[in-house]
Amino acid sequence: MDKLYNKTEANTIVYVTRDIERASGFDLSKGHTHIVTNDTIDARSTKEEFPLHITLIPSPKPLDTYELLEHKDAASALGKGPILVFKNTNRIEKTCAEKNLTLLNPSANLANMIEEKVSQVGWLADMREFLPPHEITQLNRIQWEDRPFIIQYNHAHSGEGTFFIENESELAELQSKFPQRDVRKTAYIQGPVFTSNAIVTKDKIIPGNISAQITGLKPFTDLPFATVGTDWKLAHTLLSENDKIAYRNIEVQIGEKMQRDGWLGMFGVDIVRANDGEFFLIEINARQPASASFESILQKRNTVLEAHVQALQNIKVENVLPLTRGGQISQRVTRKNEAHYPHLKYNSPVNRIKKEDYIMDDEHTVRPDIYLSQDTTFKTLSLEALKVIDSYLSFSTNVDRVSIPYYNNARHDIRGGLNVFGGKGSIEDIHEEIDILAKKEHVDLKSLPGEDLKKFLVEHNIGIDCSGLTYYILDAELRATKQGSLKGNLSFRPVHGIIGALFGRMRGVRNTNVKVLAHKANSTPISLLNIQPADLIIMTDIAGKYVHNHVLIIHKVIYKGTTPTEIHYTHTIAWSTDGKYDHGVRQGIIEITDPEKPLPDQKWSENGETNRNNETRARALKAGYLAIHRLIHN
Repeated sequence: MDKLYNKTEANTIVYVTRDIERASGFDLSKGHTHIVTNDTIDARSTKEEFPLHITLIPSPKPLDTYELLEHKDAASALGKGPILVFKNTNRIEKTCAEKNLTLLNPSANLANMIEEKVSQVGWLADMREFLPPHEITQLNRIQWEDRPFIIQYNHAHSGEGTFFIENESELAELQSKFPQRDVRKTAYIQGPVFTSNAIVTKDKIIPGNISAQITGLKPFTDLPFATVGTDWKLAHTLLSENDKIAYRNIEVQIGEKMQRDGWLGMFGVDIVRANDGEFFLIEINARQPASASFESILQKRNTVLEAHVQALQNIKVENVLPLTRGGQISQRVTRKNEAHYPHLKYNSPVNRIKKEDYIMDDEHTVRPDIYLSQDTTFKTLSLEALKVIDSYLSFSTNVDRVSIPYYNNARHDIRGGLNVFGGKGSIEDIHEEIDILAKKEHVDLKSLPGEDLKKFLVEHNIGIDCSGLTYYILDAELRATKQGSLKGNLSFRPVHGIIGALFGRMRGVRNTNVKVLAHKANSTPISLLNIQPADLIIMTDIAGKYVHNHVLIIHKVIYKGTTPTEIHYTHTIAWSTDGKYDHGVRQGIIEITDPEKPLPDQKWSENGETNRNNETRARALKAGYLAIHRLIHN
């Protein structure tokens, strides 16, 4: 890889991907790969470790690769060097051409011809004998012949365009939907499936590390041909040396054909070993296969991703590091669990379990100590409420992002009666006010680094208090779930009296504090075992000087079965260790180690501190009243 780094010393590879997971196999510590990706929690975590090598693109929804390439905030990063994407498309090629960007990936048309199920048969030519017995035909011409078979649409991804036909009624149902669609009908071959990520260079084919493919395994998926994982150790358990020779024969010949047609870089093959020992090609992935990232992490050096980039630049490639151990498996969204994942599409991956040794005891059995993710579900606030959290957690006037500072109006005079100067400002209020202040003081907010932006907010007493933050999040949640507004659901009179109730209706957020949220007219205590998103952790009568009532709002809960195992919360706070500028909106996790014990006895993690040094937990310990509350809907 030194050859790659020497060549790209002044010309970084820019990897553009919608999902940071696809880039996880790159060694960013070398400083010669720059990633452009969606602004997500996982991506931010990586950016914290490598701030100079990742550009995050903010958007209300995750952007596709071509949209990332077209986004104005990506322009500077895209100029750092040639572009590499996970899977090339005609749209990506068009965008790169319009922007005069050098795209390393092979032709999208070639990739489609090789990968798509109908066109692939013609491309294979004499090598179509590697496929199981098959025919290309219109769907309405297929007859039931009293034995199961496979139907594949031309484009079939993650098992969604592949159908196992077991009886005549299943065939008829499919034919009624798309009678004239061209499909590939293939004999059903029983046996274990294997996969590998090989490399095509200008002068040789580098075979990949063979792994056993975990396909259609319930309850991780309910699609019989959806791939949910790979296990490198299992492959070496199941395959004899002669088996490996037979497998390599198919893999290398496919690679040589791709090489003759102008392909460079990585490709993947899926090959099934029939019960009689014969091997058949069932899929070609003309792109970076999803397993390449974790394979590279396991390899650590001479990785398949390194070889992929070298080959695409016509740099001589050494063989990749052999791999005989390791595995990963993903839970996908199924019909059974999709209610728990309202913001994810059916068949999307949810949880990934990765092991450096192995995943499977045999081709049908997950090892018993694997934490079965199908028993693990989570619930979150609505997308609208999560966006409100994100706006306070990742406030920006340019590229750099900061959290809105903590504000305690007991320490400041409220100027002009404005919400924004009383710790009660909406994110729109805050943007509007700092624009006014910046113009008065001739400050260019767009060029202000994150550290200076945070100082600007603090020095002008602009921030949010815990009840103000909770108000805006809860209000968004209620509106998203068609339950009215928070102001319409709260009763202010028990806390503020008749006059206060009148003002509360007029300016709800200004009259909302922890006592209002905690009052029995507005919320009711619930048990730890019943906790769910939008619940509140109330702390009042906290011992100590300058310590005031406090509230946390739950934005996510993870369950094992029906029992909560993790509580994810959002709040705004100033710890004694935060200094003048490091306080503000942040998030934490309470791991439920024993649901029979009170909240402070669980494991609290926030801001890199756990339990003893966690000052949020310390407030919980000192609270005269500590309880989980749920809003009463009027």
